[in-house]
Amino acid sequence: MAVSLFRQLSLATAIVFLTSNSTYQLVIGLYGSNLCCQFYWKVKPMVDGTNNFVQVFNEGSILAVFCLSFAFTEGVPDPVARFKYGWFFLYSIYMNLAVNFSIIISVILSLSYAYLKQRYSWYLFG
Repeated sequence: MAVSLFRQLSLATAIVFLTSNSTYQLVIGLYGSNLCCQFYWKVKPMVDGTNNFVQVFNEGSILAVFCLSFAFTEGVPDPVARFKYGWFFLYSIYMNLAVNFSIIISVILSLSYAYLKQRYSWYLFG
């Protein structure tokens, strides 16, 4: 998709050319993820509801991670607060992985069931 490609190219450009200032990198990533999330939410370009949900959920997770990345800067002076934000950062990444893996496993199981039902329908239904 052109929107996702534009976000990735803008983030890569910011990482390459703005190496001295990580705040600008975070802001560009934050706005790019926000625009992608709004696009996937309003336009729903995927073929079915599951794919649209996955795209919105992934962009929302990336947006949350970018927002939490600001907590690791000097804007949060308390190291204990940074540590707590770090755990929430990790939990959001784990939740994203768990949801994506569960969707992948459910799709694999449903496709396997459909294949086996088609392949062995003569055996099951005589």
